[in-house]
Amino acid sequence: MSSTRLTRSGRNIDIRAEAIKVLEQIYRDYQSRFDEFKAGTYSYVSQSSWNGVMRNRCNDISSRLGDAEPYSLIFIGILARSETFIQQLHFCPDILWPALSQLLLQNKSSIEFYARSRGVDWLEAARDLIEIVYAHDHLPPAAEILLSGKFPAHFQVPLGIDDQVLHQNLYDYGPDTYYLAKDDTIKPMIAPTFVEEQPEGEQMIDIKECNYRPEDFSIPRSESWPWRVYPQHPQQCKYKESRKKDADHFMRCNTCGHRFSRPEDWGNPDLGCQCHDWCVDALVQVVEYDPYPDEPDMVNRGVRALQTFEKDLIIGEYTGELVPHNELTGRHWDVTYPFSLFDAEKTRTEIALVSARRCGNWTRFINHQFNPSKQNICFAQLLVKNRVRIIVRTLRRIEFGEEIFGYYGPDYFPEEMYEKYRDS
Repeated sequence: MSSTRLTRSGRNIDIRAEAIKVLEQIYRDYQSRFDEFKAGTYSYVSQSSWNGVMRNRCNDISSRLGDAEPYSLIFIGILARSETFIQQLHFCPDILWPALSQLLLQNKSSIEFYARSRGVDWLEAARDLIEIVYAHDHLPPAAEILLSGKFPAHFQVPLGIDDQVLHQNLYDYGPDTYYLAKDDTIKPMIAPTFVEEQPEGEQMIDIKECNYRPEDFSIPRSESWPWRVYPQHPQQCKYKESRKKDADHFMRCNTCGHRFSRPEDWGNPDLGCQCHDWCVDALVQVVEYDPYPDEPDMVNRGVRALQTFEKDLIIGEYTGELVPHNELTGRHWDVTYPFSLFDAEKTRTEIALVSARRCGNWTRFINHQFNPSKQNICFAQLLVKNRVRIIVRTLRRIEFGEEIFGYYGPDYFPEEMYEKYRDS
């Protein structure tokens, strides 16, 4: 991609960086409209004032994808569901458009997946585009196919999954329960099965808060339980301030900008994080990466950043089912996704496990990295909204397209693997 710099108001601006900002906002448009989809009020961007410049830029993208195929019109139709994309078609400077269009093409499958996993219907999007861009008496063959719905035998549903299946999954399980495979198809996330009590083929479920069921804590109280009342929600506990003041530099919400509440602030509605869903709108995508050399047959799913994250930002919470720390048996058995939750008042007193085997969110797919220099996030325990949570915090700036890597502790892999991969 060109490194030409664009001069604006007497200062130089990197063209690629500007194009990435636009692309991030396109992803953000789909994310912000997801609530409309869930409520059944999904409204589409107005496309009634297209001019020649806009049509030429669409033709530019279409020509590089192949005019004879309907897939180019499908992609542009999906893009046209983004208000940012419509604005760029009309107002993007000529010097910036080549960089932006190249980025769009490079991320075609990712954009289609993200948009459709937030409620965009690919066929409706393509048909709406055709109604605006083309006159009905001069339709190209690809447009005629999309309008008629009579697809040729070789036509394959985009990304290998029909919207009816994908969108029903959104209602039932949430947005981050499919992943983008290396062959550019969308595949479901199936919960691993470790014991007979766990049915095979269970769809993973996306949750924003950890699930607590009192009946799961009906076993005898352990000696390490820190409070008088048992059972109770292990995240809602008394919390004594023990943080150093100089460690407070990252205690600010990435979304609303407010500092997180301390215990003395819980009763003040004007203090603390002001987000309804705190810090869960990070633009990320679960994708398939190359397999690990020692496990060539295992699907290596990881998390790709769809935006630039600055250092010391909280970008998510590790969620799952809360399980007694001494009762990881039966249907709770989980050797892949458990995360320890510690008492905030005591040092390293494990009071529960957060098991994301079936219920969780995108954070459970953050890959472990042996090499400290390649780790770009850390997991930490933090009080947010009167709950002790396992948060994901950036260690450095993360660029668009980077894989997110964390460190799961010395017990996650055998020692010999650390020695082997530490400097790789």
